[in-house]
Amino acid sequence: MIWEDSIKKLIASAVAAAIYLAIAGYFVREDRTASGGGWISLQGLLSAIVTMPVSFPLEYLGHKMDYKSNWQMGGAILVSGALVFGVVYGTLSLVGLVLISKPVQPRP
Repeated sequence: MIWEDSIKKLIASAVAAAIYLAIAGYFVREDRTASGGGWISLQGLLSAIVTMPVSFPLEYLGHKMDYKSNWQMGGAILVSGALVFGVVYGTLSLVGLVLISKPVQPRP
């Protein structure tokens, strides 16, 4: 039934978003606790990578994200997680639509 397929897609999307949130939280925590890297410092790079879907457009529009702010990082990670949810759900819906649709038969 259609509802069962939608629930499966919702669960798979929620799991993917939860995995993203856990990994992003770990990366930000590691980024904040890392000490200097010798002659080069890459502090903030992991935070910028995991929040790129949010931070890049904001910085393009002129808003500089503060990677030390818990509120801004939390909000950026949550919005990025919601984007992951939407992309996974949309991909699963598109794949299901392509697999279920039948090719049009020409008329004899």
